[in-house]
Amino acid sequence: MKFVFDPITMINLVFCLGIVLISIWWHRKAGSRTPLYIGLAFGLFGISHTAVLLDLKSSLEVPLIVIRGAAYVLVFIGLFFVAREVLTRQKAEEDLRGSERKYRTILNNIQDVFYRTDGEGNLIMASPSWAHLLGYDTVEECYGHNIATDFYQNPGDRKKLREMVYKTGSIQDFEVELRKKDHSSLFVSTNSHLYYHDDGTIGGIEGIFRDISEKKLAEKNLVRANEELHATNEQLTAVEEELRHNFDDLTRSQNALEQARKKLNILNTVTFQDIQNAIFSLSGYFELEKQVITDEKLHNYVDKQVAIVRTISDSLKFAEYFQSLGLTPPAWQVVQNTFLIGISHLDLSGISRELDVDGLEIFADSLLENVFFTLAENVILHGQTATAIRLSYRKTPEGITLTFEDNGVGIQKDKKEKIFERRYEKKKGVGLYLTREILEVTGISIRETGEPFKGARFEIAVPEGMFRFTVTQNKNEGVF
Repeated sequence: MKFVFDPITMINLVFCLGIVLISIWWHRKAGSRTPLYIGLAFGLFGISHTAVLLDLKSSLEVPLIVIRGAAYVLVFIGLFFVAREVLTRQKAEEDLRGSERKYRTILNNIQDVFYRTDGEGNLIMASPSWAHLLGYDTVEECYGHNIATDFYQNPGDRKKLREMVYKTGSIQDFEVELRKKDHSSLFVSTNSHLYYHDDGTIGGIEGIFRDISEKKLAEKNLVRANEELHATNEQLTAVEEELRHNFDDLTRSQNALEQARKKLNILNTVTFQDIQNAIFSLSGYFELEKQVITDEKLHNYVDKQVAIVRTISDSLKFAEYFQSLGLTPPAWQVVQNTFLIGISHLDLSGISRELDVDGLEIFADSLLENVFFTLAENVILHGQTATAIRLSYRKTPEGITLTFEDNGVGIQKDKKEKIFERRYEKKKGVGLYLTREILEVTGISIRETGEPFKGARFEIAVPEGMFRFTVTQNKNEGVF
């Protein structure tokens, strides 16, 4: 074996060694298998060139052919993997460009604002919505500005946010007041976190913020409404306290008035009894005087005196009834029972009665039975040809109407309202006058609607809320 110097072969050997070294470096740098195939192929070529320089070409002809064939196969395999890696990288680059376009589209159309600041707090990236919300023409004119001094109304808020993010790594729903281009305020809520460089060092802070100005305005209005409500509540409390004092005063006054009324009633009762006793005695003396007087003229004078005394007695009875009006609170009263009690004091033996008020109750003054007494008494006194009375009811849009009617001579049209007056025809209307007053205590009204010569008809209008049914509402007629 001897060394045969061939410049071309020597250059090829050096070239192969260089390719092998580059392949080893490439493999270590990229971590890919492809450089190993290339380096091994050129290593085999280097062995072939070394055999030529050592003059072993003739003795090792067959092995060298195999070595060179293997080297070409390895070159083919290496080229295949290189091509595949190139295609893979091209696809990855296309996917990356697509992702960047998608990311840019999202960034450009996002309603919330994305931002990124460097380690010094300078704005280096933001979505176009940044410019829109803060009133700038473009977002690029905001780049490079310190976010704390140029975009925060209170730079201390940014310092506080920075400290919290660097301490915990992120922050959620942190509310800050930003300064717009026209120096007006924009209230936002931000979610921010740290971002890192490829080498693992902190790059700065990035995140998103959302406009919450309407929310803050609603909260402000809510606070104002709560303050107004609190003020109103205090006013109501003061009014309530004043009403309580007034109620206490009213209660004391009412109690005093009640005591005075009781004393006055006692005085009136005693006075009425004394006057009625005197009238009774005076009437007795008038009757005795009529028996001993023979002079017709004097006899007429005595009759007039007796009539005057009777008028005084009737007035006292009216005053006594009127005094009791409203003395006791109104109550629910069964119409049928009250009617029967009211007419029980009268002689109605020649008059038939019909009741059609089954289960009906009305809310009225305790003197309600006097109403039915008066109506029935008027039938006896003024009905003349009356042989029947009837009490019934019917429903109306306003409530119900109680109807008391007879089949007597009735009442003339020009007297239908006069009969309720206090001094109608020498006080004949006293009873009906008191009847109307009793009913009006609870808002019930009465009027006469009958036809002359066909009988009197009194309609008592009971409004909603002043009547009820305690049994069945089936109208069972009864004659007794």
